[in-house]
Amino acid sequence: MRLSRIRCLFSLKRLRRCYDLFHNPFKSLLVLSFVIKKPVSVTLRDGSATMFSRRDRKFWDWFFASEDATVNFTDNGEVLLTLDDCRVLLRPGTNDFLIFQEIFLLDIYSIKSLRNSFDNVIDIGANIGLFSSAMLKRARRVIAVEPVSENYQQALKNIDLNGGCPNDVLRYAITTESNQLVTVFRERRNTVGHSLKRGWIKNIDSRESVPAITLSDLLRITNCDSVDLLKCDVEGSEYDVFLCTPPEDLRKIHMIIMEVHISGDLPPSLLKRLVSYLESVGFTIYSEKEISQLSPDRQSFILTAKLPHDGFT
Repeated sequence: MRLSRIRCLFSLKRLRRCYDLFHNPFKSLLVLSFVIKKPVSVTLRDGSATMFSRRDRKFWDWFFASEDATVNFTDNGEVLLTLDDCRVLLRPGTNDFLIFQEIFLLDIYSIKSLRNSFDNVIDIGANIGLFSSAMLKRARRVIAVEPVSENYQQALKNIDLNGGCPNDVLRYAITTESNQLVTVFRERRNTVGHSLKRGWIKNIDSRESVPAITLSDLLRITNCDSVDLLKCDVEGSEYDVFLCTPPEDLRKIHMIIMEVHISGDLPPSLLKRLVSYLESVGFTIYSEKEISQLSPDRQSFILTAKLPHDGFT
């Protein structure tokens, strides 16, 4: 049992927040300190119970320390979090808070440094719609694309909650061909790591068939002749997506912020090839920022690319 977890039991700030949220604040303080590794149950003020797992520990540590965030709960036990005029629904026992942390707290996509007014924004690999939700206050239109059914349904809720259009939440896998079904490999414990690449998933729990579409066809069906910003996180499929997209379609996109990966199946030469192709189209590569190294042979980077465009930052 780590000493840092025991210290949580003696935090008056944590206890005060437990009084605001839970029926039994002392018990809630104990279990949400996660001094044990088993899933825990807390009783809300309305008498309903919600389960949290140890993977929710970082969320509660952050929330109890936060001065600005507020939390409520939905009827089905989801966490309704409000921060900076943005409201998001997070599912207990999933990796939703990991995505929230990356986008809102660590700002891995540099949203805070972007300008405040966009026209079209596309979010490929939208997961539960958190990047889209963050961009809705800055953009006229945000199109979110997510293949996995549960994440797609959650993205619909989050985007609607923040004033987005449900018709702009699309369930597709972006691939090299349209008008086919492709298989997404899924891992129950890793709700952010589903992939079209079988070797990407260590423990495949299930498979899901989803409709596929190319990036070119996505631009066509959404009537996007010009895209201010495209964000992409497709778990290893980014090379297929962009290397098969013709230059004339890529030039419709002013700025790309994408997560790129290097692994045993995705050698550094692929990243060099992608960078060379984008540069040949006219993009300037501004950064390749490492964000994680999950193992010696798997790394993730944020690559930012821009076309020359006066006044665009």
